[in-house]
Amino acid sequence: MNKNVFIKLLGTVYVLSVLFSCTTAPVKEDVIPQNSESNVIEDTEVQEYLPENTVIYDDNKTTIDPVIEYEKKAASVTLSLLILPSPSIKGTSFKKPFSIKVNNADGSEAANFPITIEYPNNITNGVIEFATATVQADEHGIIEFISPPANFSCSSVISFYPAPDVHSTDIEPIIQRVSLKVPFLVKTNLTSAGGSICLVDYDKQGRAITDNGLTSSAVLGNLIRSGFSRIGNAEFYKEVADGDNTILYKKAQDLFGSITSYFIYGTVKYLNTPVKDEQGLYTVDLTAEIICIDMKTNAELFKTKVEVTGTGKTENSALNNARNEQLAPLLAEKIMYGI
Repeated sequence: MNKNVFIKLLGTVYVLSVLFSCTTAPVKEDVIPQNSESNVIEDTEVQEYLPENTVIYDDNKTTIDPVIEYEKKAASVTLSLLILPSPSIKGTSFKKPFSIKVNNADGSEAANFPITIEYPNNITNGVIEFATATVQADEHGIIEFISPPANFSCSSVISFYPAPDVHSTDIEPIIQRVSLKVPFLVKTNLTSAGGSICLVDYDKQGRAITDNGLTSSAVLGNLIRSGFSRIGNAEFYKEVADGDNTILYKKAQDLFGSITSYFIYGTVKYLNTPVKDEQGLYTVDLTAEIICIDMKTNAELFKTKVEVTGTGKTENSALNNARNEQLAPLLAEKIMYGI
């Protein structure tokens, strides 16, 4: 037989044998279990292969728990104050920036770390409203920030905290805990505009004292020492005690005309009967309510209510402590950062 023919016959036999084996060999099919429970992977089995801060929902989608994530982020850095600027004046910017330093937990500088800044931005009906800005630390972990000029006076705080990756009300308690809070002080721009003050004292029987104003004079002294000028006492004690603001405003307008820009008035009363403790010390509790109005429009510029406690070896010394050491400086400060 020709050699080439023999080779071709062998090849043909081989191909036919391969085809025959492929078509006749039994096919092994996967058996699908009839018991569906064997196909279900329980949540506990899945969670063994997921990070511990992963939450599994019914639709088998996963998400990172923002509380755990933010706890980790907050713990990774520390914030410290570098520069606290002096108080600004209503309508002007701070002369220096607020400056803080951001360090990693190991003490190294946290370059480019994102920080959220929350600062006073407005006042509505006596309530301070806040705005936020997110900035990155520089290559040395330093952040400098100057807020826009405030068109209001206030005694508040500015807060710095690690910027959250996910905003959630659940992380608010953490933010409050880890925030670096520093004073944000804006003084009134009326310190030299001219004004008057009249505060009526009441005795412990609840009767108005209309022949002098001891608390009014004490507050006036503190205002002058803190930078106010062109301000004095107005002796409208009876009118303030009567509570008729229409008559009070008219008398103030008639007396001052356009000389003053604002008028501060109010009352100072005992909260309760003075008491003497076992050590022989007296305690006097006072409460003050004051209002400041614009003399041109009679519009309310500011109001506040405060309570203080004074102590002393005698009832009179306790009263003087409450009035002169506690109440007067506190009211002067609130006026400075309130009107």
